[in-house]
Amino acid sequence: MVEVHKVKGSEQGNRFVVSTEQHIPVFFIPNLVIETTYVVERTPTRAVYRYKLKEQGRVKATDGFVVLEPLSPTRTRYVELDFIEADTGPISMATVWEQSLSGFYRSDVALKLKAEQPALAYEKIRAEADRLYEKYPQAACYEHRKPR
Repeated sequence: MVEVHKVKGSEQGNRFVVSTEQHIPVFFIPNLVIETTYVVERTPTRAVYRYKLKEQGRVKATDGFVVLEPLSPTRTRYVELDFIEADTGPISMATVWEQSLSGFYRSDVALKLKAEQPALAYEKIRAEADRLYEKYPQAACYEHRKPR
């Protein structure tokens, strides 16, 4: 991710818009910028973030949800489901898949760390997300999966 921010003036109750700019690692393709509408529902034992693409562009659809539940003062259950449909242009689906999963992993770890340690600086969160990504390679996750 290059930049993620809440769109100024978009907040209406528990609803707001987030603008995201994602780096595209191909020199002739511009970065991807999308806006996503979020709805947040909080209870004392759970926070749920539902989101949906605001307008189509190179991304045709994206929606999903994140659920955060405290398990202890230092542990959080994190559940996420994402759906994305995009025009990948000349980039292979394998490359898009790998880059998407890499970005999702890092952002998921960052969100979990911020929920567990709210005072932690974003630079440290990013460094820890990168460290964990290197420690637990994506390919290993798929190699050891077992069908249910």
